[in-house]
Amino acid sequence: MASVSPRRSPRVLAVLAVTVALWSTGLAPSPGPVTAQVPPSELGAAGELHVITPARIVDTRTGVGVEAGARPVRLAGRSFDALVLGSGGVPAAPERVLAVLANITVTDATVPGYVTASPCCGDPVTASNINFGAGRTVANMAVIRPGDDGRVRFTLAGPAAGTAQVIVDLMGWVSSSEHPQRGSRLVPVTPGRLFDTRRDEPLEPRRWRRINVRGADVVDDAGVVQVRDIVPASTAVTAVMLNVTGINQRTGATGTWMSVVPTRVPGAPATSNLNLAAGQVRGNLVVVPIGADGRIFLYNDASTVDAVVDVVGYFRADLPVDSRAGRLQPVVAPFRVFDTRQPEFGSSRLGANQAEPWDFARVVASTTVDGLPIGAVSALLGNLTATGFERQRGGPATTYLTMYTGPDLPDTSNINLGVGEDVANLALAPLAPDLTLRVYNAAGSVHYLYDLSAMVLAD
Repeated sequence: MASVSPRRSPRVLAVLAVTVALWSTGLAPSPGPVTAQVPPSELGAAGELHVITPARIVDTRTGVGVEAGARPVRLAGRSFDALVLGSGGVPAAPERVLAVLANITVTDATVPGYVTASPCCGDPVTASNINFGAGRTVANMAVIRPGDDGRVRFTLAGPAAGTAQVIVDLMGWVSSSEHPQRGSRLVPVTPGRLFDTRRDEPLEPRRWRRINVRGADVVDDAGVVQVRDIVPASTAVTAVMLNVTGINQRTGATGTWMSVVPTRVPGAPATSNLNLAAGQVRGNLVVVPIGADGRIFLYNDASTVDAVVDVVGYFRADLPVDSRAGRLQPVVAPFRVFDTRQPEFGSSRLGANQAEPWDFARVVASTTVDGLPIGAVSALLGNLTATGFERQRGGPATTYLTMYTGPDLPDTSNINLGVGEDVANLALAPLAPDLTLRVYNAAGSVHYLYDLSAMVLAD
């Protein structure tokens, strides 16, 4: 493993007055020091995930889920609204739903641009969910809070006039304390590799591959177990959070797409997680229910590819109701925490084989829930975007970025990109006890930015 040397002391984030989604408890603020938002017995299903079989709720190519019918979306800041509550197994009552987890795919774009998903129909959001290039098909997972009317607004923007098609696949939803049924809570782990076709044989077109999840070990290239049971062998583990990377660089490569589902279906799945052009390496965060046999399935459609699957967390349904651990607290709308292109964050790229720490203590301390401090936080869930990659003379034409908690750099990545690309990927980032994390860049130099979507609570 390459050595990692921090470039400078931690970049300190500005104090932000962050207002996040409510637990819907209706309790008045405490007049004295606050150590918890509400009595633990009243949290119920607040911040718990309810996994569903992935469901397509928007497809502008066919008119699914959009009032305008089957037609591409214009850029130049144009928006369309989609009804999320009551769709794909999500409750229709807004007071029961804090957020949804969805995979957003952009295809047939005539110009480059980006998409922002936000509650309908509130103030404009400064963060983005997905960046796309002309002629490319790109996907990214998002944590989205619907508006009071149950709708989400998707806004497309770019440097020039053009059009693009948008597809939204629903993966799950997060309940408030008003929902009567309990869900599952997120347990972040140090990322570990569950599956890598480069160790045996690639994934051929229109083929499935079964992946063991419950009770799975992390094994290195030599077959030596590094971590036993990185996902516990328990039926209480209902779903897994993965970073799935596709490597489409085999001879004769063509464009393809991949899907991760809990059970194998006849033919091809109806939803997708990852899209790959010929020659591309691309990753995407995936949340998928675990099948009754403790496994999940990976499908590849059209080109012989390699696939790498890293587990970053899992969801379990047996954590006690009087515990805060693992509850997801979404923000009202994603907001930009830092951007290395900006003067307040140094206006400098991260160099090759370098890592730098970030201090989130002030952000956590200034975050409130229903006017009260959020309390202890174990991890962040947000969109990491890399841009402005500059290749070193004679160096690699691509790089990758990894968010991690030091001191050891994991053998995993969050983003892969090349010259001229803007790449975003939702990332689960565990925090160190002092509320810091690190970002590592492998080659060349690159700018990056981070848009916060949710926090994972700790006891």
